[in-house]
Amino acid sequence: MLEEGKSCDQVLLQLSAVRSALNRATKILIEDHFDHCVLNKNKDKALEKELIEFRKTFYGFLTLK
Repeated sequence: MLEEGKSCDQVLLQLSAVRSALNRATKILIEDHFDHCVLNKNKDKALEKELIEFRKTFYGFLTLK
């Protein structure tokens, strides 16, 4: 973009948008992995309850900036 003569403000704004998109994609991937690869493989009901509580806390952490 800089080579195209775009201003630093425009480049920074674009980089911010890219970072935000990557953060959203990462959050979705982590949530999907946890739900499908961790929770679905668990057979212990007591552990399942703990994992669900952990998921709530962890997902809340993922939304913090």
